Formats: sequence, structure tokens, C-alpha cells
Amino acid sequence: MSSFIDAKSMLTPGVAGTIVVLVTNALANNFSLPGKWVALILSFVCGLVVFGDTKVSVGPRIAFYVLNSLIIFATAVGANGIGTAVSSQTRGGSGTVAAAPPTPAGTVAPTATPSTAAPTPVPSGQFFKPWLTSAAPAVQSPR
Repeated sequence: MSSFIDAKSMLTPGVAGTIVVLVTNALANNFSLPGKWVALILSFVCGLVVFGDTKVSVGPRIAFYVLNSLIIFATAVGANGIGTAVSSQTRGGSGTVAAAPPTPAGTVAPTATPSTAAPTPVPSGQFFKPWLTSAAPAVQSPR
């Protein structure tokens, strides 16, 4: 229990959570799989590492397996949520680029040479997508 709060003990769930985010987003984006279920399954697969420790009896190993797997899942969901928020902010929320504000009347706009380079296209796909939102709209019950 002394190494439970140690920095080394949190390195493994952090790395495993990162791997779960990357693999889940790759599978969900390319094969249209539900991200939340893929992440949960991969988290429990990564948690199987606990069973390699033979110094602990089977009962505590099962408890550590469940706890570690849920920590990995929570880390992955949190990292994906941060990635989703950041990518939606950088894309302007809807993927559109805001137009430049108009120049006020009576002022001269600064002169600049037009660029001959083509604008950089915005990718149509987005790597980070929300996992925990439902596809169907929520139905409100009558009061």
C-alpha cells in the first residue's frame, strides 16, 4: 500500500490510458465502432497485467484488476474529453473559419501583398470525438 500513491505507480495507468485513447480513436474512426465500449474493453485488457504479479493472492489481484482497469478507462475518457474540447476550439466549434472583421469607415486598411499559396485545407475528419454522448436525443418525460 505504500507504493499506491507513488509517482511510479501512476505511470502505468497514464501510459495505458494514452494507449487506450489512441487505439480506441483509431478503431472508432476507421471502423465506426462505439468508442465508449471499445475503450472499456481495451481498459480491461490492459488491466490484465495485474495477473502477472504472483506475490499477491487471487482475491486482491481481482480487486486490483477491476480498480486499475477503471482507472485506465477514466484516464482514457478524460484525455479524450480534453482532446475533443481542444480540437473543437481550434476548429471554431463547427469547422468554419471566421471572416476578418470589416475595416471601419474613414480608416485605411494596411496594405499587404496577397499570398499566392493555396489556403491550407481543414481536414474533414476529427481524431477526437466524444465517446459518452448518446446518438439518440434525450426524451423528456411529461410532467
